[in-house]
Amino acid sequence: MLRSPGTPTFSEWSSPSSPVTASFFLFSVENTAAAAGKVTKSLLRQMGPYVFRERQEREVVEQDEEEEVAFTVTRTW
Repeated sequence: MLRSPGTPTFSEWSSPSSPVTASFFLFSVENTAAAAGKVTKSLLRQMGPYVFRERQEREVVEQDEEEEVAFTVTRTW
């Protein structure tokens, strides 16, 4: 229940204090010619981890009497 602007619940919902983080690895095929010809196993080089932090800001566009909320989300990384 969001209730109304200015309440702690509404503030945490509209601008969460805990950011979401995503961490992942990429792999590069080092011997593409041999791997394409299936002569040998692929040689993979691991790169990473690449870590991104996402912050979200929600802005209420409309709120009716039944507490249904229409909003937009701005995400930054």
